[in-house]
Amino acid sequence: MPSRLLVSALLLLVAGVVMSDRRFDYPTFYLLQQMTALVSPAVWSAWSVLGLGLCAVLIAALASDDRMAPIASMLWTLVIAGIALQVFKRVWVLPRPLAVLPPESFRVIGLPLRAGSMPSGHAAMLAALACALAREAWRRRLPALALVVILLGAMGCVARVAVGVHWPSDVLVGAAVGLLGIVAGDAIDARWGLRRALSTSLGRRVFAVVQAVAAIVLLVMHTGYPLALAVQWALGVASVASAGWRWYRADHHRAPASPRVPA
Repeated sequence: MPSRLLVSALLLLVAGVVMSDRRFDYPTFYLLQQMTALVSPAVWSAWSVLGLGLCAVLIAALASDDRMAPIASMLWTLVIAGIALQVFKRVWVLPRPLAVLPPESFRVIGLPLRAGSMPSGHAAMLAALACALAREAWRRRLPALALVVILLGAMGCVARVAVGVHWPSDVLVGAAVGLLGIVAGDAIDARWGLRRALSTSLGRRVFAVVQAVAAIVLLVMHTGYPLALAVQWALGVASVASAGWRWYRADHHRAPASPRVPA
């Protein structure tokens, strides 16, 4: 699995570098804008909100069972990919579409951003989240659900072009960074054991508090996408309830049994 993720990330990265040529980026941007115009702006606004790092972590928390696998993966990715994204944005400085294209030639939904285009942080978080959730679905022997999650993650990445704040190349490179964050996070977790720590009773209680605080922050946050308020509040309320249930269940779950070593 790590090798497949690594290859996928490198392919996305190469594709993003090639696509960054304006001869490819501009026409593809306009094409995706035309195609996504067939869908309600509220849908693309919702995906843009769900691509926030805070929301990605909360979604992973909702999907995590006693093993805490998806949330551990997302926490590592939030740190690793977050640093990588900031480095990319300072080294590979590109303007956003609104700074170089005629405003009347495409639509902007939500925040009218102009700088810091490459790469897309939302795409990084959504790609990492889709990977973490798909792996969990595969572990639970739900391959069809894993495929749906991957497709939804890809749709979320496209949303950043649909709302007019990123080039296609930004999205490809951002998705690559997200997958690389998962790979690096898995390698670090194998040594530091965040997943094991979170699966203990104390770890579950500590994370329940973190989850509740993050949910409250989301409920009062101004995301710049008013059309997604219903989704924002739904995720916030669900996360508060999940945090309460996690706290209650902290002393009512059995730790995963250690594998038996053959005699």
